[in-house]
Amino acid sequence: MNKNEWSEKEKRDTAYYQNLNKGKDMSRYRKYLKDQVTELLTNYGKIDILWMDFSYPGAQGKGRNDWASADLLKTVKSYNPILSLTTGLI
Repeated sequence: MNKNEWSEKEKRDTAYYQNLNKGKDMSRYRKYLKDQVTELLTNYGKIDILWMDFSYPGAQGKGRNDWASADLLKTVKSYNPILSLTTGLI
């Protein structure tokens, strides 16, 4: 399917996601994400598995640099070194 065959909804969604992160301060996003993960790992008892959503780099998503995934992984492992973590973060 080429771009000319996309439905109107697909065209609207694509335009929306292309501009979703434009002009946003991603450092605020990274801090919010890290704070949320820290809260989960420190305030709710033993956590055995953590499911992180996937990285979708490029104009329409967030890549590993937007997530600061290496730093987030270090944070997770500092609280629970044996926790099972999905690979979507990496």
